[in-house]
Amino acid sequence: MPGVFSALLREKMSSRSEEDLSCPVCHDIFKDPVLLSCSHSFCRDCLQSWWREKQT
Repeated sequence: MPGVFSALLREKMSSRSEEDLSCPVCHDIFKDPVLLSCSHSFCRDCLQSWWREKQT
């Protein structure tokens, strides 16, 4: 369902400042954004890197 998440993220971003459009991990404007069910947003690569590096 990536299309649904992208649509929700675009809606969320429509009235936000540049700071609100920045990934909290890399601090750049979102690249291939992912919206989590908790309403937090990240770049897809940042999220995937975090999951790969996360210790269980």
